[in-house]
Formats: sequence, C-alpha cells, structure tokens
Amino acid sequence: MTLNIQWPAAGRIDQDALFDTPAFGESLADLIQLYAQRRRALPQDAVARKRLELLVHAESVGALIACEMEHAGLSWDESGHRALLREQLGQKVSDYARPPKLAAKAQELAIALQSPGLNPDSPQELLKALHKAGFAVRSARAWELEQISHPVIQQVLDYKKLSRLASAHGDTWLDQWAKNGRFHPHYVLGTVVSGRWAASGGGALQLPHAIRQVVRTQPGRIFVVADGRQLEPRILAAISGDQQLQQAGQQDDLYQWLLDSKLVSTRQEAKLGMLSVIYGGGGGASGAVGAALTRSFPAAMRFVEQAAQAGQQGAGVRSFLGRGCPPADEQWMRAQRDTADEGSQRVRRCCGPGTRPFHQEFCGPVHRGRVGLGVDGPCPPSDSSSWLGRAVPAGIFCA
Repeated sequence: MTLNIQWPAAGRIDQDALFDTPAFGESLADLIQLYAQRRRALPQDAVARKRLELLVHAESVGALIACEMEHAGLSWDESGHRALLREQLGQKVSDYARPPKLAAKAQELAIALQSPGLNPDSPQELLKALHKAGFAVRSARAWELEQISHPVIQQVLDYKKLSRLASAHGDTWLDQWAKNGRFHPHYVLGTVVSGRWAASGGGALQLPHAIRQVVRTQPGRIFVVADGRQLEPRILAAISGDQQLQQAGQQDDLYQWLLDSKLVSTRQEAKLGMLSVIYGGGGGASGAVGAALTRSFPAAMRFVEQAAQAGQQGAGVRSFLGRGCPPADEQWMRAQRDTADEGSQRVRRCCGPGTRPFHQEFCGPVHRGRVGLGVDGPCPPSDSSSWLGRAVPAGIFCA
C-alpha cells in the first residue's frame, strides 16, 4: 500500500508547525447567516417569542457563570479531606486496591452472606449472594435495599456508602480535582432536554454529605451564600398561576407555613410531600400529603399532572419559556403497547413524572443545600458584624 503524503512546501519561513493548520469552522458570513436563520425560526407569537429569547439569553449568561465558577473553584480543605479518608478508609493504597477498612467490610459481608470470595462491588455477584441468603430482591441497588430492615442488609448499605466514598471522592479524585485549596469542576450546560446542568467529572452537583465538611474557607475569608431554597414550589406557583400557592410562597419558609396551616404534620413531611408531587412520587406518606396539597393548591397540582399525563401518552411537552421535549416516535409507542412485562410498564409510567421538571427550568445548577452556591470573599470589617446575622436574599435565574 502506498501512502500519498502531502509534505509542506519547503522554504516557508512563516510556518511554525510541521503541517499546515487545518481549516475548519464557519466564516463570519456563515455565522451571520446562521444567526439570521435562527432568528427567523423563533415563534411568531409575541409572548412565546419573548419567552424563548429570555431563555436563550439566560443560557448565555449561564455559560459565562459556569466558566467563572470553574475558574474560581470552590474553597476546599485538602488536608481535612485526606484526614477524613484516612479515618473512614484507612491508609492510602494503589488505584486498584481496596483501602484496608473497606476490604475488612467486604470480608465481613462475605461471611454474613455465606459467600466466600464475594466481590460486593459486582452487582451480579452481590445479587446472587443476596438471593442465596434468602433475600428476594430484584436488584442490589441501595434504594431497593433501604426498604428492608435487617442487620445483613444494613451491612450491605454500609459497604456501599464506604465504597462510594473511596471510588467517587477518594485520594485519586482529590489528586485530580482539588488544587491549591480549590475544587475546580467543569460544568456543562443543557446536557439533557429539561435543561439541567451537569458536571463533567468531579461530581460537583452531587457532593455527598460525608465530604461536605471539607468545604471550608481559608483563614480570613468567609462564604457569601446565595441560597435558592424552596425554589421548585415557588417557581411552580408563578408559572401555574395558582394564587393560593403564590400567597404561601410569600412566606420566608414555605414548608413551615404549610405546617402552621395544618396541611401537614411535620416540616419534613411538607418538604417531601411537595417535592414528591412535583417530581412524580405518590406512594406512602407522600401520597397523603400530596392529596392535601392538591386540595389546597388545585391549579398548581393540575399544572404538573397535565405534563405527567402527556408524558405517559408519549406526547411532546414544553417548558414555560419554550424548551421542548419532542413527542415519542411510533417505534417507542408501539413497543410500549406491545410489552406487558412489569419492568417495561414501570419505565412507561416513569415517563409521565419525568416530564414534570419541564415546567420548571433553571439557568444554573440546583443544589440541595447552601454550600453549592457559596462563593468565598474577604471578611467584612469588624463593624459589619451585624450583617453576618442577616439572611442573604436568594439570587436565581428563572429560565
């Protein structure tokens, strides 16, 4: 075989590489034409057009914010993280070995399940061992095992939690993502049709409670927090037009208001019930709370239920500002009609609740807690001590 290689022309004094830089990408004229085409594709309806323009603008601002967040990073106590790993896992080992304390738990679990040589990190092996021990579970996933109250199952859950710490936020993670006392995750916008952010590596959007204690400022600095708490029900109140929920949302603590109004028994019940209704849950205690919320906020609950029904039927759904999920194709619909097994039917039912977040899209990551949106800065002067006790207003982009 003969290779036809095009060598660079000899004698070029302006060439700074062995080969010419390949030409790719659009010209300025092409980009202007593409921009004009996108503008013409916007909805003709004035309200819909304005909403979509706001969405695009918010996404653009969000992209700049993501770059700034990645560059600045999050204050991270590396030595505190190392100390936590040594306490929980034991001494540092190579990348492919189990830390001592995790290895000990694996051995204890193998004995408890009477499965010598068990690899609890293998879902298949663990499920087989659970069946052998008499546990009729469909999977070895933590959410299913948590429904069983048994000492051996608790051992499995404890192992899973420790294994997750070692694999997701162990020494290798720390070496890769934390530098000079800062955690620098890479945020990715619009990775799913609902518009939620993601993080490419580092697990920035899902920092487990076990390591949040190492998110600390350096001496002489404090966290300035923008806390978007109770974000989902407040946005739902606005876009659904439910006046009762809007009135409830005027309170500083919406969940406490629901408790004071005797709609729920505990504040935690109020939180789980509201989020369950929005994101598709409905069983157990949350179902009873959901029924109470439906009676009190009928417009809001009807708003999300219509999206759920549309998703179950394979219809397209659209967010408040116009972000859309296209209808399911005929092949998907036919497969759902023709498949009667429980697993497939469960997937189909989940498609309904899965569409609920389309009515609430955010330009930015939604963190369950105050730490995620914190930026640290210099401490205020000593005469500003009264400022530290004040609530910081939530700053959110509603897209």
